This record gives sequence, C-alpha cells and structure tokens, in this order.
Amino acid sequence: MFVDVRKKMTEAAQQLGFRVDLLALANDCDYDPDSFAPLFKAIREEIQKYDPDTKFGEYLDGHLQRVRSEMEEFMLYRGYSAKAARIIGDAFALHDLGKILQDPEIWKLSTAKPERSEYANTERPKHTELGSDALDQIMKKINFVPTPEQEKFLDIARFMILNHHERPDGKGPRGMIGSMICPILNMAIVVDTYDGKMKTGKDHNVIIAEMKGEKHTGRLDMLAVAYYESFKLATGRFFQPDPLALGKNS
Repeated sequence: MFVDVRKKMTEAAQQLGFRVDLLALANDCDYDPDSFAPLFKAIREEIQKYDPDTKFGEYLDGHLQRVRSEMEEFMLYRGYSAKAARIIGDAFALHDLGKILQDPEIWKLSTAKPERSEYANTERPKHTELGSDALDQIMKKINFVPTPEQEKFLDIARFMILNHHERPDGKGPRGMIGSMICPILNMAIVVDTYDGKMKTGKDHNVIIAEMKGEKHTGRLDMLAVAYYESFKLATGRFFQPDPLALGKNS
C-alpha cells in the first residue's frame, strides 16, 4: 500500500501537539459510500462472528451502527453539512474494530462491573491501537486496494479509531489534552459514552446526569455533553437498550 503523505502529516501534527481538524479532513474528502460497500460488508461480517458464544460480536455491531447514525444526526443538529456528517458517521462506525483482535475473555463482564483482572485492565485499552491492524487485515482479505481519494476517508476512520478514548484532562491513551481534541472528536466521545451506558438499562436522564457528574469531569468535554443533551431533547432520539447489550461491559 502506498505511503500516504497526508496521513504522515496528520500524525506528525498530532505528535507536535497541534489539533487535527476532522472537519477540514472531511471537507477535503470526495467520499463515495458505494465504493466502500464491499469493505463495510466484510467488516460487519467479521465483527458479527467475533465470540459467537456470548454474542459479543452481535452486540458490538449494534453499538457501532447506533453510534454511526447518532453521530451523523448529532452533527446535522449542530449545523454541520450533510457531507461532513455522513463521512464522520461512517468513519466512526469503525472505531471499536480493534476489539475483534483481542481475547474475548476481557469483554465477558456483567453490567455489575465486577473487579476486572489485571490482564483485562491492561489489554482493554489496546483496542484503539489494534483497530488499524484489523482494518488492514480485512482489506487484504477481500483484496480491497484503496485509491488515493478513498485513503482520505480511511485516514479519518483511523484517526477516530486511535483517539476515541482521549480525554480533555490528558489522561487518555495518547495524552491528547484540552484544545488538542477537536470539537467533532469530543462529540464522538460523548456519543460513544452515552451508547455504552445504555447497556445498563438506565433512564436517559440518569445517564445524562452521570455524564455531567463528578466522575466524568475531565473525561468528557462538558460543552459537548450540553450540546448532546440539547440534541436528545430536541429530537427525541431515545433508544431502548439493545437486549444483547445487557450483561456486557464494553
């Protein structure tokens, strides 16, 4: 696969502490969803067959499809263009892909959150680093060779895969802090957090209160949380928990 200079520049900017602007990347991307149909189909198939005993793969697929739709609608509500919203939403549907390369045992926990093993605590965060490898493996498996224009979309997806657990206080896996995290990434982190809490079966108001509470201070951008709360109230997008999610702790 050719060396993508644009990708290298993006990575270098992040390493130097400059904010990567996802909106600018999306605006520069001539995205054709149909051209990715074979890849998206293959990705969903790989996810769905992961750990069939507990059906975690089915739950994970449901989670990724929900956040894809939710992120697109959230961006539209905030006034972003339909093009940018579609690109970011579709890219975000790949953010947990790295989990399929991990030992299923680390995800087999109940909503009661029993004490995790040291092994699980160490291995779980690594899915952000494994996602690009999983993506490359699937592309190789189906002989999907991206064009330079398609690479622009994949750059966005890889960025969201790698950075979706960053925190404003700098305590995320890669240490991005404050303004280094662009508004769209902050929005995505909030959407991911909300959907992850749905598996507990808690009421929307309880989940929002938790996200605004002391526990999440420093973990989430509170302006993004406020915007998301407004979005939920304005649109009435309140989903019932996925039955497959109950008993999971992703």
